[in-house]
Amino acid sequence: MKVAVIGHVEWAEFALVERVPQQGDIVHAIDTWEQAAGGAAVAAVQIAKLGGGCLFLTATGGDARGDQVD
Repeated sequence: MKVAVIGHVEWAEFALVERVPQQGDIVHAIDTWEQAAGGAAVAAVQIAKLGGGCLFLTATGGDARGDQVD
Protein backbone atom coordinates (compact mmCIF):
# COMPACT_ATOMS: atom_id res chain seq x y z
CA MET A 1 0.00 0.00 0.00
CA LYS A 2 1.23 3.51 -0.79
CA VAL A 3 0.19 6.28 1.58
CA ALA A 4 0.37 10.05 1.19
CA VAL A 5 -0.56 12.93 3.46
CA ILE A 6 -1.48 16.30 1.99
CA GLY A 7 -1.46 19.17 4.46
CA HIS A 8 0.02 22.37 5.74
CA VAL A 9 3.22 23.14 7.60
CA GLU A 10 3.40 25.60 10.47
CA TRP A 11 6.50 27.41 11.63
CA ALA A 12 6.86 26.91 15.39
CA GLU A 13 9.14 28.49 17.98
CA PHE A 14 10.10 26.32 20.95
CA ALA A 15 11.64 27.17 24.32
CA LEU A 16 13.32 24.84 26.80
CA VAL A 17 12.59 25.84 30.40
CA GLU A 18 13.54 24.29 33.74
CA ARG A 19 9.91 23.83 34.76
CA VAL A 20 6.38 24.55 33.59
CA PRO A 21 5.45 27.97 34.95
CA GLN A 22 2.60 28.34 37.40
CA GLN A 23 -0.02 31.03 36.82
CA GLY A 24 1.68 34.45 37.09
CA ASP A 25 5.23 33.00 37.08
CA ILE A 26 8.00 34.12 34.81
CA VAL A 27 10.52 31.49 33.73
CA HIS A 28 13.60 32.07 31.60
CA ALA A 29 14.34 29.95 28.57
CA ILE A 30 17.46 27.81 28.68
CA ASP A 31 17.39 27.34 24.91
CA THR A 32 15.14 28.29 21.99
CA TRP A 33 14.78 27.02 18.44
CA GLU A 34 12.46 27.21 15.47
CA GLN A 35 11.42 24.48 13.08
CA ALA A 36 8.66 23.31 10.81
CA ALA A 37 5.75 21.64 12.59
CA GLY A 38 2.05 20.96 12.16
CA GLY A 39 -0.52 18.19 12.36
CA ALA A 40 -0.14 16.90 8.81
CA ALA A 41 3.64 16.59 9.16
CA VAL A 42 3.26 14.73 12.47
CA ALA A 43 0.75 12.34 10.88
CA ALA A 44 3.11 11.65 7.95
CA VAL A 45 6.02 10.86 10.29
CA GLN A 46 3.93 8.51 12.43
CA ILE A 47 2.55 6.70 9.36
CA ALA A 48 6.11 6.30 8.05
CA LYS A 49 7.20 4.86 11.42
CA LEU A 50 4.47 2.21 11.15
CA GLY A 51 6.35 0.86 8.15
CA GLY A 52 6.54 1.35 4.45
CA GLY A 53 7.05 5.09 4.37
CA CYS A 54 4.74 7.96 3.57
CA LEU A 55 4.77 10.70 0.94
CA PHE A 56 4.12 14.16 2.45
CA LEU A 57 2.87 16.86 0.08
CA THR A 58 2.68 20.54 0.96
CA ALA A 59 3.36 23.95 -0.54
CA THR A 60 5.93 26.31 0.96
CA GLY A 61 6.76 29.97 0.48
CA GLY A 62 9.81 31.18 -1.39
CA ASP A 63 11.35 32.87 1.67
CA ALA A 64 14.10 31.76 4.08
CA ARG A 65 11.69 29.82 6.31
CA GLY A 66 10.13 28.05 3.36
CA ASP A 67 13.62 27.00 2.28
CA GLN A 68 14.18 25.35 5.69
CA VAL A 69 11.18 23.02 5.43
CA ASP A 70 12.44 19.55 4.46
